[in-house]
Amino acid sequence: MWSIKRATVSLAAIASCAGLTACATALGVDNASDPINPISRYGLQVEERPDQVALRPHPEGLSANQKSAIAHFVGRWRTSGGGEIVIDTPSTGADPNAISRAAAATLAEMQALGVPSTSLRFTAYEAGGQADAPVVARYDAMALRREDCSTTWDNLVATGKNTNSKHFGCVVNANMAMQIARPQDVVTPAVEDPADAARRATVLGKYRAGENTSTKRDDQATTAISGVARQ
Repeated sequence: MWSIKRATVSLAAIASCAGLTACATALGVDNASDPINPISRYGLQVEERPDQVALRPHPEGLSANQKSAIAHFVGRWRTSGGGEIVIDTPSTGADPNAISRAAAATLAEMQALGVPSTSLRFTAYEAGGQADAPVVARYDAMALRREDCSTTWDNLVATGKNTNSKHFGCVVNANMAMQIARPQDVVTPAVEDPADAARRATVLGKYRAGENTSTKRDDQATTAISGVARQ
């Protein structure tokens, strides 16, 4: 009799749970199709965007503005994670000597800025008879795609289904995409440096002895507001 009663109670509990599930489905509660949280709905995605600088040949070589443009170009290339830089030179339509000098000057300038020779490659392109066709340096930059969160705002008052608001995940990831300086880290995170065992032992020893574990104050790093600024 005891086993029969237990079986009867179990069947009643199963039937009750099934009824509750049916009621929830009838009300439109469906969490299976939704992501676990708003962040997972808008994952960070890295895409390639070409970056380039065009340099018109000058008889006197690279101008000051062109050198500045190359410096900014190399800075963006380094921040993007490096990779191959292609220097395109026009094959027809321009003065071959001027193009050769401009390409050589571009190569030398980039090497002076720290770009290794293994990351530089020359190619030619058809200029279509353009007499002042430029030398173009380019690379495939990596950037984080930013969603347009203005299209995902929903009604915050409609809480009948108890689901997450769609725009929350979009805004969070959009802010992260703007703050990440090196998009390559999203694909392949930077390698961590090994722990400093000697420093760890020193700090732990000071902690056990009740001493201050922070570094000493640098008097040269101390700043003071001038009297003019306080007026």
